[in-house]
Amino acid sequence: MAPPGTPTGGGGDASYYNKLITLFPAEALTLYGTGVAVFGRSTLAALLVCLAVLVLLRSVATEPPQGGRPHFEAVIVAAVSFVLWTTATDPAWIVDTRIRNLDLAEVRKWAAFLGGAFVLLAPVFIQPPRPASANP
Repeated sequence: MAPPGTPTGGGGDASYYNKLITLFPAEALTLYGTGVAVFGRSTLAALLVCLAVLVLLRSVATEPPQGGRPHFEAVIVAAVSFVLWTTATDPAWIVDTRIRNLDLAEVRKWAAFLGGAFVLLAPVFIQPPRPASANP
């Protein structure tokens, strides 16, 4: 098996699919679904709690075993992906922000479109974490 990042026969990044899977915040979706079930819709409070849990879990999960800082770039991608996904799924949380004159159907469409583009492109730009010895 080729090392991560080695071009495949098609010229692509062999680790792209793995990056795509690990950057999308699957662990937050269950908690979000529970919040929507409890409150009857997407709420700002549920979104913020899920976002906080996601950032905490991803920060701990991306800390190198030998020490060093978490892979914050991957944490940020997961957080942005989660917010775009929740907005595309149910933008009702925006009502809680008291922002007026927004067409939630249009917001939902744009969140879906931008979320898809973001999740597909993020693995191309996010590099693997540097070894602890390379961190200042």
